[in-house]
Amino acid sequence: SAVESFSREDFSDADREQRQKLVDDNFSLAQRDICEARKFSTSYFNELVDSNGIFLPDDAIKYKLADTLARWSDISEIINKYEKENIFSLFISTSFLLYSDLCTRTW
Repeated sequence: SAVESFSREDFSDADREQRQKLVDDNFSLAQRDICEARKFSTSYFNELVDSNGIFLPDDAIKYKLADTLARWSDISEIINKYEKENIFSLFISTSFLLYSDLCTRTW
């Protein structure tokens, strides 16, 4: 339960089970969405996760987890490219990306 993490130094069995279920559910959602979007088999996805854990940008391209590497200043150009191909709007609102402050300009 919510208060338990403040009143105990370790997890109770119930809390451990609850937290593990949250982790498992998040993993399953990520696995499903990535496999669907990238046309991966679940076994390929699991192999990537089990063997790498952390992906550097070049690795993300190599393993087909990303299509391109770019800086935030290039996002408008990338969005326009995908809009012309009528792909990007299937996933997220381009106006959200163009006008929201997803990161600070200092990056």
